[in-house]
Amino acid sequence: MDEIRANPHFIGSVIALVMYVSLFFIKKIFFSQLEKIINRTSNRVDDVLVYSFAHTTHIFMLVCSAYMGFQFMPEHHIYPTWSWRIFFVVMMMQVGIWGLYGIKKWMQLSFNRKRKRDPASASSINIVELMLKFTFLAIVFMFTLHNIGIQVTTMIAGLGIGGVAIALAMQNILGDLFSSLSIILDKPFVVGDFIILGEWLGEVEHIGLKTTRIRSLGGEQIIISNSDLLGSRIRNMKRMHERRSNFFISLPHESTPEEIKRAVEIITAVVLSKKQIRFDRCHFFRVTTHSLDIEVVYFVLTDDYNIHMDIQQSILLDVHQVFRAENIDYAYPVQKTHFFTLPPHQHQNRTTLT
Repeated sequence: MDEIRANPHFIGSVIALVMYVSLFFIKKIFFSQLEKIINRTSNRVDDVLVYSFAHTTHIFMLVCSAYMGFQFMPEHHIYPTWSWRIFFVVMMMQVGIWGLYGIKKWMQLSFNRKRKRDPASASSINIVELMLKFTFLAIVFMFTLHNIGIQVTTMIAGLGIGGVAIALAMQNILGDLFSSLSIILDKPFVVGDFIILGEWLGEVEHIGLKTTRIRSLGGEQIIISNSDLLGSRIRNMKRMHERRSNFFISLPHESTPEEIKRAVEIITAVVLSKKQIRFDRCHFFRVTTHSLDIEVVYFVLTDDYNIHMDIQQSILLDVHQVFRAENIDYAYPVQKTHFFTLPPHQHQNRTTLT
């Protein structure tokens, strides 16, 4: 028994076994209990760390345990470099897994907070998460190669030249990709906004890496590349704090000055009686060939178009009712024909000439 205990292979095997069992129970019991505790806190850092370390793989625990036990074996001095490289590669793979899950958890927490503040803009999290994961994996990969003895300088230079060639070949796609990042960071619009783009208008449904999809009023889906979208003038109707409204009411030319003043008073009183609006002005505005026009301007204190139209309809109905009660007429296109008789001497001259 003493010879077995003194055997370095036995000692190394026991150390490896004990370490693996310890890591296994730490992952299964300790992290599961710790996760219940941190869910009650408002700090995001501990949530990300525990969530990441909870995804420790069995391969990493086996290799880590074997490497520690291997340090006590006499054969260790024969090939220490290869054992270290294997352990380091597996360890960096585990670091990559931790990082990917950490980024995922951080984005999920950011999404939940973003959704509470601005539900429409939360979809941009997916693009940011993809870029962060790609960058992190690239850093881990180059760091691993450098530390196991592979020269990465030439590789980086080759990747730079290849990157230039790829960028030239994919400049349209890359242009749309950077445009999508500009949309995410600058936020000229988000999902759910109603925008007007030239002759197209509709609600933004999706902002992707290459295209943005808009649901038009007619029901069809409009797909526009992000580069073309940012190169155009966009009117974002969702960002309106209030909506300006103006219309004209036309009176006939036969209206007296008193009737015009009374019409202005009626319209002003009706507009001021409505809620959710800010009255601007009401004036006798112009004289046209067939009418005397009164201009009315007010602001609806919401961006909702349906509320805007409901208020305008209510104003017009009330004005029409008061006009009818006070016998005030509206102007309408008329054509006057004048008949006159020529004097007798002109009529005779016309007959002679004929």
